[in-house]
Amino acid sequence: MKREQIEKAAKEAVQDHFQCNGKYPCEERDYCEFCNGHNSAFDCKEDCGADDFNEGFFVGAQWRINAVWHKPSAYGEELTRNVAVVAKTKRGYRFGKFDVVGYSNEYIGFVSTSSLEYALSDVLEYAYLDDLLPERKEETE
Repeated sequence: MKREQIEKAAKEAVQDHFQCNGKYPCEERDYCEFCNGHNSAFDCKEDCGADDFNEGFFVGAQWRINAVWHKPSAYGEELTRNVAVVAKTKRGYRFGKFDVVGYSNEYIGFVSTSSLEYALSDVLEYAYLDDLLPERKEETE
């Protein structure tokens, strides 16, 4: 997700939460950056919390994007094996899983869907596929 997309989503969330153009339109909406203007919400109306809401939304979105990525340990203790992951390797992004490879049960490597095996040291960071997929509440209820 790009910064511009997060900023647009944050603006929409502010408008929805504070009902800027809805049931309770703000009398300052011609000036406020979340509606039609270029002023911060605080500059338009000191008791408006839209600036803080926007900041929290943006920081939360950035945290969520970055929180799913993990650095592999040298010994692989924290790795969940046989679970789909997207891995950033020294050769680009790959889809696959961590598994025991080679002749020793002590060697954990990354096996991509193209049947290529990589040493764990080739994996720069990884994310579990389940952590990248959106939660679908309507599917779970």
